[in-house]
Amino acid sequence: MYITAPKARTLHIRMLILALAAGLFMCCGAPAQAAPTAKELSESYRFIDQAFSKIQNEALEERTTLELVNASLDGMILYVESKKLDASFIKHAPAGTSDKQAKEYLRKMLVKTATAYPQLYEKQRLTMEAVKGAMNSIDPYTVYLDPDAYKTLQDTMAGGNFGGIGVVVSKDKTTDRLIIVEPMPNTPAMRAGIRAKDHILKIGTTDATHLSVQDASKLMRGEPGTPVTLTIQRGADTRPFEVTLVREKIHVSTASGEVLEEQGHKIGYINLSIFGESTNRELEAIMRDFDKQNVEGYVLDVRNNAGGYVSAAIDTCSKFLPPGLRVTSINPRVGKESVRTSRPTGIRRTKPLVVLVNGYSASASEITAGAMKDLNRGTLVGVKTFGKGSVQNVFPIRFPGKESSAFKITIAHYHTPSGHDINKMGITPDVVVELPEEQDKDAKYDAQKQAAIDELIKKLNGTAQEDKASENTELIVVNGFIDERSYIDEQLKGKSYTIEKSQIERQGDKLTETVTVTTKDGQNRQYKFDISSVLSL
Repeated sequence: MYITAPKARTLHIRMLILALAAGLFMCCGAPAQAAPTAKELSESYRFIDQAFSKIQNEALEERTTLELVNASLDGMILYVESKKLDASFIKHAPAGTSDKQAKEYLRKMLVKTATAYPQLYEKQRLTMEAVKGAMNSIDPYTVYLDPDAYKTLQDTMAGGNFGGIGVVVSKDKTTDRLIIVEPMPNTPAMRAGIRAKDHILKIGTTDATHLSVQDASKLMRGEPGTPVTLTIQRGADTRPFEVTLVREKIHVSTASGEVLEEQGHKIGYINLSIFGESTNRELEAIMRDFDKQNVEGYVLDVRNNAGGYVSAAIDTCSKFLPPGLRVTSINPRVGKESVRTSRPTGIRRTKPLVVLVNGYSASASEITAGAMKDLNRGTLVGVKTFGKGSVQNVFPIRFPGKESSAFKITIAHYHTPSGHDINKMGITPDVVVELPEEQDKDAKYDAQKQAAIDELIKKLNGTAQEDKASENTELIVVNGFIDERSYIDEQLKGKSYTIEKSQIERQGDKLTETVTVTTKDGQNRQYKFDISSVLSL
């Protein structure tokens, strides 16, 4: 059978159109991923060099270049394998490799991996994962914060204003799994019945087993109105279950307060959720409001407070201490010890204080609690604190491109005023009060909080007795601090003692100081001195 010319031309055109359409479909449907450019690789090398330099110059723990290179390669391997791809060709640099050779080897492996899987190099992800590996090899708190994680940190320290579900998350010290520290009040998590100590097994379809707190936060946050599903396990022997929550705009002040009336006393209860940028300002406002309501003492609750800025902890301590007292010391690997002292503040209160702590009170919370305990300013109630005695500095960096990310590096250990290094040890409270392992989520009774209130009331009742005794205390004329101590030493006949409280009052030309001491055998003594002579100095 023959085809006439017009029919042949028509068929030819149709075939040509089909061929072009097929080619167009192949071109548009499966685009080839471009290999990294020389400029992108140059940016990668510079970024890795900056990370290594910061670690080796700033980190508390020392690492060789070879160790950092192999840790970076481990980060790349984990990332490649997480995408279900073959990473067997990524090998460690051999032992004995020089610093220069090790860095060159890492660059070759980066190029080889980016060439094999160019899709993993998009937006410098492969490079960031390599640096994460190096950072993660130092300690649990030295991390690379990619742009999303860095913004999350900034939002958190500023008190919120992000789309999320309203949970505080940490790592379980025993299992290293993600654990809910607490659901925030009036948030999707609280309303859905999420509880403290719930373990997060999955976030959406992502296995949460090896997720960092930063990566988990990034997955749980998002645009208000969008859903996220958590797979939760409540208790070791229970079956996991799913909870779907709708994200909302979250704003959480770093400090909150209320006046409690108990047994005829007005108590100022303060809760600090984090030591952030606004903590000092918020705390001052709360305490000024307490003054108007004539509170007689304070309960400072830092349970579940994972820390924050050291400067905010110093500001908080300064609200309860006279200026110039040693609050903490920062001890770096390189350089001298840095001592941080309480400083003058517009608000300073000498009224009795109790500090509430638990196993999730960490870092800046422990600086505050440790100072109050060591300086005999407040009584600690609760259970042993977390034991994070390390300080991190955040070093912002422009990467990738002009985006803001950061290195967060452990630079030092801090000690309490008495020189106690609490790292991995924690601080044991003066009054230990455990909470039940399984507590009804609707129960309003808080045994630890009530114990703190009871302890404060004991102090208030004791203060009233001291004030009454003070009225009958003989007034001793002295020429200053040294004479006071000499007199007390003489009266106690050499017994060791601790000064519990010192209160100075001025009436016209007369200046008096009432000193309350506790001897080693637990007895209380009170002395009242006329120190008017110092007015003429």
